[in-house]
Amino acid sequence: MLSKQHIQQFLEPSNETRISILGPTHRYGHKVIQRHDALTLKTNLKEARQRLKMQNWEEDRIQNFLQPAKELLEDDSFWPYQSDGLAIFLSESEQQIHRLPVHFENMVYLGNEFYIKPLSPLLGAPSRFFILCLSQNKVAFYEATAHSITAVKIDDLLPMGRKEMDEEKEEKVLQLHSAGVGHTPHFHGHGSKKDKQEVALEKYLRAIDEGLMKMLHDENPPLVFAGVDELFASYKQINSYPHLVDENISGNPFSTAAVSLQEHAWEQVKFHFDSTRQTYFNSYNELRQQMRTSTSIDAILRASMEGRVECIFTRDDRNLWGSRDPLNRYIQIHPLRTGESQCLLNAATIETLRQGGKVYNVPTSQMPVSSKAPIAAIFRY
Repeated sequence: MLSKQHIQQFLEPSNETRISILGPTHRYGHKVIQRHDALTLKTNLKEARQRLKMQNWEEDRIQNFLQPAKELLEDDSFWPYQSDGLAIFLSESEQQIHRLPVHFENMVYLGNEFYIKPLSPLLGAPSRFFILCLSQNKVAFYEATAHSITAVKIDDLLPMGRKEMDEEKEEKVLQLHSAGVGHTPHFHGHGSKKDKQEVALEKYLRAIDEGLMKMLHDENPPLVFAGVDELFASYKQINSYPHLVDENISGNPFSTAAVSLQEHAWEQVKFHFDSTRQTYFNSYNELRQQMRTSTSIDAILRASMEGRVECIFTRDDRNLWGSRDPLNRYIQIHPLRTGESQCLLNAATIETLRQGGKVYNVPTSQMPVSSKAPIAAIFRY
């Protein structure tokens, strides 16, 4: 799961060489069995090696640089558990490997910045949300977007169920009794069986909340609760995550397919995302009359570096290759991609996010302009 810390690392300026390796992956089917995704990575690593050689890197340096990604090729435990896309970000000082609920086209990108344009659903203009599936005997957690869902490993953060907590409690009691050999144990208890069950439930829910907050303390996407109504009512009283959605997905979430959970949860949260993007989309023509829009990459990059960009729309099927000098605010468009080319749309994405703007990487039909421009921006002023 991408955290705010990961995103901040993407946005930090650097003079280091950074390489981004993105590709599609598969959750199930014959392509998983045949290790198709590993073969895709192997092909992408060959291209990465070539691009580093073009920068006159020595073979040993290339080998060390790409080693974290190369090790995945032989990791049989890694490939059966993929999401929709694999994103690998490497520099000589950091390595990030993410299985993400976003479909990526193959891309090997070399420069002083990571290639994050296709990640925008998880970054500045998110359709990203969380789903907590809960019963008294089981816990599961998902990260989802408008089109995908991925299970998040939480074994080290949360109790797996009331049964697990009760077994731990029973073990501690037995240890306590053993320590008192030779003495008659005394028990002082008050309250009905119902009271004890309520106390145990509260303890269980608090453990879940505390575990989640270790992971979500700096997050803000909506969290959808999937579980029976009575448990949701109890959890709401315990919950300390401020973005819990008011309505739950009622019923037993563990008898429901993950895809169905995603669809139900998206119905509850989509207004949260669609309304913001639609507002920008609808206001574009009006703001154009006020000279607060642009489709010029030169003007947009300059404005984004000055913090004047409110949001950008980029076409998800396009890259715009060129070079730029951020210090002198100079750019040059390249008709074709070269070994020195940067993606200027990616640069605009990074600069906009650094200044707190929103980014929407969308199909052509969802661009606010009818022209073939690969980017459109709304300025703050």
